[in-house]
Amino acid sequence: MASRKRAREKVAHSVSPVSPRSTTGRRNLTKDGYAGVAKRVFLAAYQKRIWGLEGADMSQRELAAWLTERGHRTSLSAVKNGTGDQPEEHVVPAVPEVLAFLELIKSRWPNIETDRFWIRV
Repeated sequence: MASRKRAREKVAHSVSPVSPRSTTGRRNLTKDGYAGVAKRVFLAAYQKRIWGLEGADMSQRELAAWLTERGHRTSLSAVKNGTGDQPEEHVVPAVPEVLAFLELIKSRWPNIETDRFWIRV
């Protein structure tokens, strides 16, 4: 119990984001920055076939290869991890790298609801 309490206190006082599966609504920034966060949110939405991705037709392996070929290095395990995540809405700012990533996604899945990604101001 004490260690869990200390962990919660540590998270509450932390300035860095917490784990990707956090219940606090914050996402972990990786070396890929906000584009990496957007990619994780996209992978979760893709696996759930929501947010305009109902007709998504790629296998997990094909999706990882497709993203990697287009400059967004993605492992098969990263795609599979999206299965367990519930995509969080409104978690990334409209910065150039996120805009570029979502334009790429929109070129393949034009019905994706990109407004669900942006932080509301």
